[in-house]
Parts: sequence; structure tokens; C-alpha cells
Amino acid sequence: MTKEEIIRDNLKAMSSPSTREVALAESVGGNAGMACYALNMEISPEGRILYVGNAPERTNAMVRIFVPAFSTKITRLHEMGVEIRSDLEGESEKLLTRAVWLWNLHREENEREILERFMGGTLDWGSLLEILRAKYPGLVQELE
Repeated sequence: MTKEEIIRDNLKAMSSPSTREVALAESVGGNAGMACYALNMEISPEGRILYVGNAPERTNAMVRIFVPAFSTKITRLHEMGVEIRSDLEGESEKLLTRAVWLWNLHREENEREILERFMGGTLDWGSLLEILRAKYPGLVQELE
């Protein structure tokens, strides 16, 4: 698979109803930390999301999502409101990070259409970055 395909598949996995169900079952706070909930994942060596859930034996990565209504300067560890903790290295970590940042942006109503086009395959990676560059130059620099 190409990097673009992995990012697209990961974004689809993060946006899926099954991931939403896992997220809705999580509590805010607790083990994830103040003003956060966490999604536990299994990631392949290539960087593809294989599993989202709470089975510890299938987990090699965790994504902490900061809940904006409760966030403070202390809890915002990244400007995108997400933090990734994993055993991953190199390209697989970068591919997961890119997908998570795009998923976080996908949660914003005004960016959903563009990202839906990317997930559906009607918008390629380069075109997506060009569209996002005007509004999110820092993000696009991280994604490239």
C-alpha cells in the first residue's frame, strides 16, 4: 500500500461507527488524564490501524483526545488537541500521526466535506494538502 492509501484507510478507521462506539464508551478523565479520553489501537508495522478497542493484548498505540470544553493550557499538549503514545517508530508512527491529525480536523463541521472527499478517493493527498494549506499552514507543514 502507498502512504496515501494507509493514511486514507486510517482516517476511515478513525471515522468509522465502530471507533465512535469505542469512543462513546470511554470516560473523560480517569486513565487518559484530565479533560481527555483515549482510544487504544493495534497498528501494523506499515502503520495501518488494525484494531480500535480496549483489549490490552492488541494495543501498541494510544491516542489521547482532549475535550475542548474542559481543556486548559496545561492539558493542550499539542495544538491539534491530540497526543499519540505508542511503541511505533519511523514511518509507521508518522502515518498514524497524520491520520489522527486529519481525523481531529474531520471532527470540525466546516472541514468534513473535504476530508470525506479524500476518504472517498475523489481527492488525492497533494490536492488535500493544497486546499488545507491556506487555513492550516502549520498543520500542512507537519503533514508533508
